[in-house]
Amino acid sequence: MTIDELKRLEKAATPAPWDAFVMAVPEDQATQPRTFAAAYVEDCIAVGGADFHIVGATLHDGRADVCHPGNGPKSPANAALIAAARNALPALLAVAEAAKLYHAANVAAGVWNDLRQAESVEASECGERLAEALAALEAQS
Repeated sequence: MTIDELKRLEKAATPAPWDAFVMAVPEDQATQPRTFAAAYVEDCIAVGGADFHIVGATLHDGRADVCHPGNGPKSPANAALIAAARNALPALLAVAEAAKLYHAANVAAGVWNDLRQAESVEASECGERLAEALAALEAQS
């Protein structure tokens, strides 16, 4: 998965922010949760068409559904983004950790100040972007 492919998937999907929640069965239907779930699925298909989008995983003991990203016009893109982001996350975290270590080492060695004073706009901009990206990542809740 390339950075450009992840950017394409992100742009095609429903805009952020997203959230996760429990779809609780209403109290008046608590004794029939399967009926409630079936009605939900029927409504999704009625609104979004016959395709029912699922993000899943193949485990050692079979398939597991991970989530249902909806049946709206962006559902296929949302499903693709969710799967791609999950699959790319270990590599992205490794890059973020390496960038954090690199940035900390450069700050400790005084290289960061040298970059800020560098004649090379690209070197200075690179350091600024790295610092901003790391701060934005750390600020995520």
